[in-house]
Amino acid sequence: MQIALAISLGMGVTGEAVRNRFRRGAAWAQARFWQCADIGLMMRLCRLPVTPGVRALRDRLRGVTCERLRRELVDMPDGIGYPVAMRRRTMLDAAVCSAAPSVMPMLEACAAQLDEAMLRASRRGVPPVLAPLHVCSDITATVVAALTTPRRTHVFSIYGQERIGFMEARHLQAHGITVIQHAPDASPGAHRAIMRELRERAANLVIFPDILPQFSEAYLGYPMRTRDVSLFGRQARLHVGAETFARMAGGGILPFYVHWEADRLAICIFDACDDLDDVARCLEQALRAHGDQWLLWHYASLFYFNDSAER
Repeated sequence: MQIALAISLGMGVTGEAVRNRFRRGAAWAQARFWQCADIGLMMRLCRLPVTPGVRALRDRLRGVTCERLRRELVDMPDGIGYPVAMRRRTMLDAAVCSAAPSVMPMLEACAAQLDEAMLRASRRGVPPVLAPLHVCSDITATVVAALTTPRRTHVFSIYGQERIGFMEARHLQAHGITVIQHAPDASPGAHRAIMRELRERAANLVIFPDILPQFSEAYLGYPMRTRDVSLFGRQARLHVGAETFARMAGGGILPFYVHWEADRLAICIFDACDDLDDVARCLEQALRAHGDQWLLWHYASLFYFNDSAER
């Protein structure tokens, strides 16, 4: 038994080492590829139906829900199809995490605009909580936030530290970009440290206000706190995280989103908000303007029918 256990443990260690080596090799190869690849060309190639079989079927099924909800909610019959939007997000995520030369100047330009808006939105010296929307790519929005002064950003995500992998985070840090990822159930001590850095302008804080309650509950296995707002004339629910942290810090909420304008990335920044009711108005405007680039249409309940979510 001891011999079998030793062999088993040895195989486990070896297997993990092989997986780590493979991940490092894949990250290195990805970074090398994006040093010469053109993001505009790669986005155009995303129109080709090259998604693997199972994922292609899933995206087609989700696309049916997506198209229906677009028509019903914002009267948007045309635009980027859901499968294409998913391929574009995957491609852009890889380019951003590799600090691709064809992408970084666009991200820096967006960050410069966001920096100016943050200065205007600061209250009593406290910067706003940044509230990007899931348009185009959540990783891209996070990195744009991290490129603002002081180039250090905390982000809360249901994925915890899984959204930006270790190797990708190291690659971004090599380019002076620090992204610190937190799960929603981070400790009170972590909350206090984030608040201290925010008030001292030593870091920014990113919280996505448009994550769907049904999505977060399905992923985490438990409901997160939400509250009622009016969205497109109906009672809906949004997560309270951005509102709660803004009040704790004594600042406002600054919604924004990064989107494609032809072959270039652009940023749309709203006026600073006091609460989630204001954020809901920004979300309505974003979905009407660039709803075909919003990534969460595939949940039929949207923000409306999540009765198990904790208020």
